[in-house]
Amino acid sequence: MQNYIKIMRSVNHPRIISLHEVYETDDAIFLVMDLIDGQPLESILYRPAYRKSHILVKMMRDLLEVLDYLASQGIVHRGLNLQNILLEKTGSIKLIDLGSATNTNFPDKRTERFGTPGFISPEIFLCDKISSVSWSNKCDVFSAGCIFFYL
Repeated sequence: MQNYIKIMRSVNHPRIISLHEVYETDDAIFLVMDLIDGQPLESILYRPAYRKSHILVKMMRDLLEVLDYLASQGIVHRGLNLQNILLEKTGSIKLIDLGSATNTNFPDKRTERFGTPGFISPEIFLCDKISSVSWSNKCDVFSAGCIFFYL
């Protein structure tokens, strides 16, 4: 949870959900975040209104812009999938759930696997076979390619 809060406080992008406040009690942590009026990409996948090429191009351009921003901050999302991208009523996307994100500026040996089946990059599966796997934004780019395929 501390890693999640640290990463959420460090990002500032209009297409990433924002963390505004954190309140802690003895037995709970409360996060105050943006209220987003939208639906996950997965829920609109088969609606003809969203299958137009100019809409899909805008979604992918926005997603790649967000991934470029995260890479410039040294952050890898590691959990990109159709449920973690919301389509707002305005037609813009919003990236959510950075719970499995990590900072690549602090490399260490990683053996845990993150991601959703169908969106996980091949190097994630090799993490227990290689003595040291450094997470990179290549994992997110692979997942974005899977999202593009689904769209």
